[in-house]
Amino acid sequence: MLLKVTDMEMYRNKKRLKKAFSLVEMVISIGIVSIIIVIFFNSLLISLDVTVRNTARSNIREEITSIASLIQRDIRSADLVDIPNCSGSSCEMIVEQDRITWYLCGTRICKEDGSSTIIFQSEEDIEFTSFTFEPGFVQNPTDAKNNILVTLVADHANAALDISNIIRQVSVSTRNYEL
Repeated sequence: MLLKVTDMEMYRNKKRLKKAFSLVEMVISIGIVSIIIVIFFNSLLISLDVTVRNTARSNIREEITSIASLIQRDIRSADLVDIPNCSGSSCEMIVEQDRITWYLCGTRICKEDGSSTIIFQSEEDIEFTSFTFEPGFVQNPTDAKNNILVTLVADHANAALDISNIIRQVSVSTRNYEL
């Protein structure tokens, strides 16, 4: 009978051993879980990178649109647009008896008043590579001076984001004011 009890205990111990995980099984399962975690974090990092780039691109577009709207408002409300001084990268105009000038100052866009005080400057994280004023597009060449084409081209200041050549172009009518 003693032999049978010992055999029973050995049988139970073998059963318990079969229920437990071996070291090899644990190493394999930890390896599989590690691979899944690495894949998850890589996709998370890629998603974060895309989000940062899209946010930066959106901010640049928003800033360029805002600047174009300010310039458009000034040209439309101008009493006089100085056409000889409104070509290339700067434009002078008289708005409500004040002489203002829009121009490219380094890699930023600036607006200054008649006393050479800068009253507007674009954000630092946007670098403008081109800012031009040109006579607008019309069918009749004599009407060409009633319209000014403004072109803004910008890059993000952080070259690592690889955001470049964001372009905004507006055609602004000078309405009925003297040119």
